[in-house]
Amino acid sequence: MLIKICSCNINVKGLRQSIQQQLEESQPGTRAPIWVNDVDVSRCQNCNNRFRTTIILSRRHHCRCCGRCVCGSCSTKKLTLEYCKTEADVRVCDTCYTRFTGHVLTKNSSIWPKATRDVDRTILFGDFRSVSSGTIVWIALQEDFQLHVFGAKLDEAEDYCIILSDLRDLQFEADTRKFELKEITKNHSFAIDSNHQITYPKSDFIDEQLKTVDSQLTFYANLWYETMQLARSTTLPDWYIRKRDSTDSGVSNVG
Repeated sequence: MLIKICSCNINVKGLRQSIQQQLEESQPGTRAPIWVNDVDVSRCQNCNNRFRTTIILSRRHHCRCCGRCVCGSCSTKKLTLEYCKTEADVRVCDTCYTRFTGHVLTKNSSIWPKATRDVDRTILFGDFRSVSSGTIVWIALQEDFQLHVFGAKLDEAEDYCIILSDLRDLQFEADTRKFELKEITKNHSFAIDSNHQITYPKSDFIDEQLKTVDSQLTFYANLWYETMQLARSTTLPDWYIRKRDSTDSGVSNVG
């Protein structure tokens, strides 16, 4: 699954798999991990709780073993790791601590926000600007026909979701690439900016369409709108159905 941008490509699923691979290494801690970028997460990658926005409580920590970005509560332990054994013990996340020591830390995980990001059942995933706040959010349109709204690209737990079949109205302004989603009690307004990033399963149909369009950005904005409209009637797009029935698991590149 590939994020497609007008200027470059970022393989998000590959990044997730890289992190998971580091967690599953037979000898973790033998080499320095690649740190997850702070801007790519708004929640702890262990407990899914949102990082505080106040200055005093905003401290994030990177596990020196796997590189994930975690909160203070999920990184209270320290270990001696092979790649930096000449230094003092370093901070690690609870997951890596348990893997090293076999000691399971007792936590009430039942109150943690549940992960709702399902990469394998995602039709479209991309970044939008919230018109009301100006902040960037990441939206996944999944097979449950809901828009799952996340605070950052690698978040697993959503901030909220929009059930498309329950919308009173869905409007799209092509010139501004702005979407107006009207629920019974609340309205949402999102816009696609010029540096829009989008990911979807490889599709020969979409690849062929892209060869003839004047503007990829306009094409992707229309793709979002058409797919949302289909989701309102709980219908999957034909190109996505063909992908699900196909054994092709390749990646499609832009440009």
